[in-house]
Amino acid sequence: MNLIENNLQENNISNNIEIGKKQNNFLETTLGKTINVGMDIGLRMLLPDLIENQVIEIKDTLLNEGLSEGIKKVISSAIDLGKSAIRNIYRELR
Repeated sequence: MNLIENNLQENNISNNIEIGKKQNNFLETTLGKTINVGMDIGLRMLLPDLIENQVIEIKDTLLNEGLSEGIKKVISSAIDLGKSAIRNIYRELR
């Protein structure tokens, strides 16, 4: 049973690496770059100035570095946004 599970796990890892390579190859094409710029423009139109750059950075991290790094970026951005909000509130109260 362990041998089968190990083989399945190795196949999943191999498939994930292959999918990641294909995604990176697509992002380097003209169409991929055009879609990426279009997404950036759309996000800039929809989001308030305060968070648009953070959302675009998160999108870029997800696309270029994967889900794990994307989640780390989301957490980091949320913490930074919270700190910024607290600083602004403190300034207003002074």
